[in-house]
Amino acid sequence: MKRTLTLLLALGGLAAVALVVAPLTATAVPAPSDTVRSVSMDDDDEEESPPCHRTEFETELVKKACAEGGQFAAKDAMKRFVREAKTKLALGEVDCRTCHDVLAPEYSLKADGMKLFNEWKTKLEAAK
Repeated sequence: MKRTLTLLLALGGLAAVALVVAPLTATAVPAPSDTVRSVSMDDDDEEESPPCHRTEFETELVKKACAEGGQFAAKDAMKRFVREAKTKLALGEVDCRTCHDVLAPEYSLKADGMKLFNEWKTKLEAAK
């Protein structure tokens, strides 16, 4: 009986140590991101945004962003638009793939992609 109790106490002690030590030694794995951009203090090393794939635009938002900063600017503009729509219109789970079949570099739209954009834009303008 004493031997069993001693063995159980030893195993319990090892388990307690493992519970404390394991989280301290684990390394965090960063979450994947859609676009990886280099961060640099030197302007010479700044990553250039690729030009927009499209040459004809259905929205002024994307047309203007593409003209000013290429794909990165267009993506940022659309992310801001979707974030505002999600917040103000309580859209729930909405992301790039809600409207796009394929992301970079083509960003081809689903059949209802433009319809959704126009609905949200109209509702946002009416809410102002």
